Amino acid sequence: MLAEAAHLIALALSGAYTILAFYAVLPEWPLPLILCLGLWCHRQQYWLRNDRIHNTLPAKSYPHTDVLLGMDWFFAMLHALRTYAVLDMWNEMFTSIGQTFWNQSIGQWVLLTNEPENVKAMLSTNFEDWELGFSRKKLTQLAIGEENLFALNGEEWKRARHDVKGIFRRGEIRDLQGVEAHVENLLTRIAMEGDKVDLQKLMYLFGMDASTEFIFGYSTDTLLHSTVSTDDFARSLDYSLEAAAFRARLGSIAFLKPDPRFEEAVKTTRAFADDFINRAMLNRHSHYQGEKDQMFLQDVLGDGKSRSYARDQMLSMIIAGRDTTASVGSSLLWMLARRPDVVSKIRAEIMVLEGTRPSWEDLKGLRYLNMVIKEGKLYEPQQLQRN
Repeated sequence: MLAEAAHLIALALSGAYTILAFYAVLPEWPLPLILCLGLWCHRQQYWLRNDRIHNTLPAKSYPHTDVLLGMDWFFAMLHALRTYAVLDMWNEMFTSIGQTFWNQSIGQWVLLTNEPENVKAMLSTNFEDWELGFSRKKLTQLAIGEENLFALNGEEWKRARHDVKGIFRRGEIRDLQGVEAHVENLLTRIAMEGDKVDLQKLMYLFGMDASTEFIFGYSTDTLLHSTVSTDDFARSLDYSLEAAAFRARLGSIAFLKPDPRFEEAVKTTRAFADDFINRAMLNRHSHYQGEKDQMFLQDVLGDGKSRSYARDQMLSMIIAGRDTTASVGSSLLWMLARRPDVVSKIRAEIMVLEGTRPSWEDLKGLRYLNMVIKEGKLYEPQQLQRN
């Protein structure tokens, strides 16, 4: 029996564990058990081979109390999310266990790292070797759509990225008039809030208003003049992303917790975007030279692209524009409130404008302000790029 078991493991390690081979060697053993053993052996061989190639040691593992499914990690993360202590939890884990370690959550093993050289390899030096995993793809596909930019890899990602470049026409980026209106709305809303203001919340509203106008040509205007339709869209988008993240954490047991509200939020979000797609399709074959939302949508709908593809890219860009603006802006304002010396230097530099409305070139010429913004971005959670 031991000889037969050793022969089975040898077959697994060589990759020759076919059903026929299993039956021929040990026909009396349960096939599922044999398959699991063979797959486990093959996986171990894969990681050991990689360790040898890169001259590394195996990563440490989180000290699970539930070694079977890792439910202890899942509930610990859930508690951290509910108590707004996720950052503290991550910091404690990386400090106590190490900068790179394995953890298991609901049966799925994940390798976590905050080692700078590892991050550099993923984002720069070995960029082409990495792609989005199943969980990350599923999260965005549930909330945004199957073909959204954040769920694509390889050539599909490159094609989608090329399609959305139409948003960033240089002339439109340099046009500050639309952005200025939303800045004025933000300042007005801050004044309306009174002595204590939650700037992070207002920065998200500002990001939503600015990004929807930039992409749709029509702002949600949530800061001052929201409507039932725009409020529903904003709330539905937020909830769909939050619920999708939770369902992704549940993994294979997500079906045990149905969420009708999530399904309704996704429908509302997509219906809002569909209104603009319908308008673009009506003018698709005309000589219409209209607003920038029409021009962008015409680009994305070109070359036989489907409505769902266009909608997925629109929603991707709205989320990217809103979350990036809100994250960087909130972080920067938090830091400036604690650095009056930096604020004084920014004000001194701005004085050269002598109260005039700045142009794009004027803003680029404010070197200290630009460096402050770039340094502030270092504190923003960075998103992984995709190849």
